[in-house]
Amino acid sequence: MRQFVAAAVLTMCVLSVRSGAQGKVAPTQDKKAPVTAAIDPDTLDLVAPSIDHAAFDKLLHKNVANGLVNYGAFRNNPEFARYLASLNKVDPTKFEEPERIAFWLNVYNAYTIQLIASHGETQSIRNIDKTFGVLRLKGPWSEPIVKAAGRTLTLDDVEHRILRHEFSEPRVHFAMAFGTLGGPPLRSEAYAGAKLDEQLEDQARIFIRQSPTKNRVDTASYTLYASPILARYRSDFGESSSALGKFLAEYYPEGPERRMLRPREVRMRNGNGPGNFNAPVAAAGKPDTTNPVTPPPRPVQFRSFFRIVETPFDWGLNIQPGGK
Repeated sequence: MRQFVAAAVLTMCVLSVRSGAQGKVAPTQDKKAPVTAAIDPDTLDLVAPSIDHAAFDKLLHKNVANGLVNYGAFRNNPEFARYLASLNKVDPTKFEEPERIAFWLNVYNAYTIQLIASHGETQSIRNIDKTFGVLRLKGPWSEPIVKAAGRTLTLDDVEHRILRHEFSEPRVHFAMAFGTLGGPPLRSEAYAGAKLDEQLEDQARIFIRQSPTKNRVDTASYTLYASPILARYRSDFGESSSALGKFLAEYYPEGPERRMLRPREVRMRNGNGPGNFNAPVAAAGKPDTTNPVTPPPRPVQFRSFFRIVETPFDWGLNIQPGGK
C-alpha cells in the first residue's frame, strides 16, 4: 500500500512540474487536430468555447422592444463601451463558421447603434455625415468607425466584404439592423453561434411573412412585392428570380403563394425551331428524310412566372417613441 501511495505522489509531482511553471493546467490535445499537429498551449488557453456577447445581449434585452431602440441608453454607457472595445481583441478565425457569422452580425449591429447614439440622431441615420444637407459619398456607412478583430473597418466593409462575401448565408440580410424602420427588426438579443440557425430562421420568417409593407405575394397579379433588400440583392439567394422564389416559397405553407413562388419545370426547344432536332442535311442542303435521327431530349429549365416590384424603403429611425 505504501509503495502504491508513493508512486501516486511521484506521478503528481511530475505533472506539477510540467504544468506549474506558469500556473496553468497542461492542455489536452484537440480531438479535431491531427495527431502530428503542434498545439500551442498558450493559444489554447486564450481561446474560449464561444465569443462572449453577454454584455451586449443584456443591453439589447433591456433597451430594444419590437425592433425599436432606446438609443439614449447606449450613449456614454460604460458597459457598452467595454463591449465595443472587447470586439477588437477577438480573433474570429479561431472559431467555427456559425460563431464567426454571429460575431460579425453583432459587430455590425453594435456599431450601428453606437453611430446613431453618439450623434444623438432622432430622425434618420441618413442625417448623419451630411454636408450642407447633402449625404456625403455613401454617408455614415463608409466611415471607418468599426474596430473589430484588430481591424479598422466601415459598416459597408462588414456587410459587403465580410458577411456577404465570406459566407454563403443569405439570411444575414435579415439580421443586420440598419437603424431604419424599413430594414429587418433588431432582435432583443445578441446573435450566438450555438443558436444562430434558429435566430436567422426567426428573422427570415418575420421579415418575409410578417412585414406586408416590405414583402408580400399577390397571387391575383402574379407579383412579388419585395423589399430592396430582396430585390437588389437577389443574386445572394441564387442565380435567378426563380432561385429567389424557391428560397421564399419555403416560408409559406402549401397554398397559392407557395405555388406562385415555386419554380416549375419548362421543357425548352432547341435552337433550330419547333420540331427540328438537328436532322441530317443532304448534299443539296435540304433535310435528309431517308435517314432520320432520334431527337435529343429537350433541355429542362425551372422558371417562376412572377414579376418583382420593389417596395419603398422607410428610412425613418427605428427609435422608441419619445426616445432621444
